[in-house]
Amino acid sequence: MQDTNYVHITGTVKADAEARDVRNGLRCIDFTLVVNFHNRPMYTSCTAYGEAAESLDGYVEEGERLEIEGNLTFRTFTDKFGNRSTRHIVRVEKATEIGD
Repeated sequence: MQDTNYVHITGTVKADAEARDVRNGLRCIDFTLVVNFHNRPMYTSCTAYGEAAESLDGYVEEGERLEIEGNLTFRTFTDKFGNRSTRHIVRVEKATEIGD
């Protein structure tokens, strides 16, 4: 049975992915997918860690079409003006490149 917090999204990468090491050599990669939602663009923040990040590193480039699967998470933060905000992020477990 699949987790009830499991998302499956197809979209276009907005900009080249940013890869970094977070702790003890754990690889992390962040990118944004643009998803067509009722004929309007919806920007979806995505983060992959470990093996998922290693498999994505090097080919997540602007304009690339991806199909991703993972869990929806959120972070609460305070911006530079003191406003509290929440940001939804997909923690990517699996990603597949979609050919044209």
